[in-house]
Amino acid sequence: MTDEKKVFHVFDQQTIYEFHQLITAIGKEMNKDNQIWYTLAEAGDYLRCSPTTLRRNMQKGSLRYERIGGKGGIRIHLKWLDAFMLGLNAKRMSPVQKRLLEDLYR
Repeated sequence: MTDEKKVFHVFDQQTIYEFHQLITAIGKEMNKDNQIWYTLAEAGDYLRCSPTTLRRNMQKGSLRYERIGGKGGIRIHLKWLDAFMLGLNAKRMSPVQKRLLEDLYR
């Protein structure tokens, strides 16, 4: 049996502000300001990683996603991508982490 330590990320207001600015800049660069749901390929472009990396993290449970339609197309919400980028698990966030994520979108 291994001892696992839970790590909670705590960010100050300056870090939240800087991250918000970064997210806004990336969104403008991609010209997708109003888009909140991403396909796997679009999510990979947003995070600048491969869809394979995203799939691996989805299987591990560290990246939240939804399946839509009969064939199960994958869609990932923008907030879940940002949570993943911050090292947070969108499925199991503490109240403090949820508030941090909400602060990014004010």
